[in-house]
Amino acid sequence: MKILFLSSEAIKLFDLPWAFMEAGHTVESIDAVFKFNEHIKEADEILIQKLSETKYDFVMSYDFLPVISDICNRLNVKYVSWTFDSPLYTLYTPEARYICNYIFVFDKGQYERLKKFGIPHLFHLPMAINQTRISGIDISREDEIQFRSDISFVGNLYHDNLYNQIKPYLTENNQQYFEQILNHIFNDFLEKNIESYVGDEIVTFFNNALNRESRNQYLMTDRYYYADQIFSRKVSEMDRIGMLNRLGKKFQIRLYTSNDTSMIQNVDLKPAVSYENDMNKVFYLSKININQTIRSIETGLPLRIFDIMGSGGFLLTNYQEELEDYFKIDEDLVVYRSFDELEDKCRYYLTHEKERLQILMNGYKKVCENHTYGHRVKQILRCIK
Repeated sequence: MKILFLSSEAIKLFDLPWAFMEAGHTVESIDAVFKFNEHIKEADEILIQKLSETKYDFVMSYDFLPVISDICNRLNVKYVSWTFDSPLYTLYTPEARYICNYIFVFDKGQYERLKKFGIPHLFHLPMAINQTRISGIDISREDEIQFRSDISFVGNLYHDNLYNQIKPYLTENNQQYFEQILNHIFNDFLEKNIESYVGDEIVTFFNNALNRESRNQYLMTDRYYYADQIFSRKVSEMDRIGMLNRLGKKFQIRLYTSNDTSMIQNVDLKPAVSYENDMNKVFYLSKININQTIRSIETGLPLRIFDIMGSGGFLLTNYQEELEDYFKIDEDLVVYRSFDELEDKCRYYLTHEKERLQILMNGYKKVCENHTYGHRVKQILRCIK
């Protein structure tokens, strides 16, 4: 097959086109980067000319970009996208309903929600690893000195959430009201139905309080939009800061992030690491790698879970419903359902080396046998055909 792969401003990974090429397909690209919701004349012209001159079986990108869908729809070309975010707001646009689209989402809960939205070709597809790329990474003696640690967390702290932006403008009574809700969600560790906390009065408040650019501009309910923008992201910040500060009191833990760390205490702070190389070294050289899933992911498994296991790292993750669809808990990976349980399991696996190594080897074998980009390419092609 002949495929045109397009890059977006947000995601610049090449594992997916790499997998198609490994499977024997021809993949081409163009010298243009596309924005999510904004047509750029030069990029549009390059894409239109390319599609007019060359016949492709389909156009492909990470995430769903309405600007690409718009052009593919006009030119009657199939457009394949695989989303990395949940929810991905661009899936709640008119363009998502175009017949040319073949949209893959990793979160089954989001898939069920989007089915009701009327997307014609919608599929559930979990994340994956690029085994070829990861296995080719060389770990030097210097890497071992730099990245070896007891416990590591790599990720965003979500400080740039909408609640933090509007908090200085809230009255004291409003702050107390919203923080009661946030603390209630935070204390219910398994709570995913955050939308249920957003009543009509909250929707009205934010519709009146926010400027036009910050309000809901998508074909999703205001309740769902504010649940994600204001509550899910803020509680995810609370989750991660709370988790790091708690573990920092008891263990040697290292944080790799590009975010503001002023709220973090007793943690070894490091700058963010590159996804294509150093991140895999961190996962391999850490005795325990923690994943804390953002609250807006309903049932699915974020890419970080596959990244850690595919790097040969030991994974300790919060519980997600889809984990048991693909892995055996306590055999391939370990889960926690509270911060108390997280602390207990960190202590246990730091002192039970043989069990820890057996679990990480089981997990590595499981993702290599079932969850590579090669497996996903076959699934994508079956769905398209």
